Amino acid sequence: MPAEATAPGAEDLITFSKTVGESDVYLFAGITGDLSPVHTDHEFMKRNSPFGERIAHGVLVLGFTSAASTIAADRMMRAYGWKSMASLGYDGIRFVAPVRIGKGSLIGAGSTITRDVPPDALAITRAEQKTIEGWAARKRKKQSGTQS
Repeated sequence: MPAEATAPGAEDLITFSKTVGESDVYLFAGITGDLSPVHTDHEFMKRNSPFGERIAHGVLVLGFTSAASTIAADRMMRAYGWKSMASLGYDGIRFVAPVRIGKGSLIGAGSTITRDVPPDALAITRAEQKTIEGWAARKRKKQSGTQS
């Protein structure tokens, strides 16, 4: 590894944010053929769903993890001097909460490995969801250079 490069550490958090809009949902529905009223029919959802409104396709939202993965891969390629990287997959995917159309979605990815991992081993860690109110707004403000 080059001396000036620093590999991503356990404290690193990769984030990707996106507001899922009408066009995202309808284009995804058209591409995949998933025209379920859960995603396309406001009146149906108002009458028949505890969410009370349409929600984004889970797999559409899962696609955002690809953006986070690309950010992580870019960091690792720069840190280690690699020329390319590819994802080997996503394990243990669960859709635990809806993403509402027109609402911002922030995807965070990170692992905290707390013990040594032997060669040729795979370390997997999971954490309970932690919701940090206002975090995304503070991050956007910091990225834009706006001071409070």
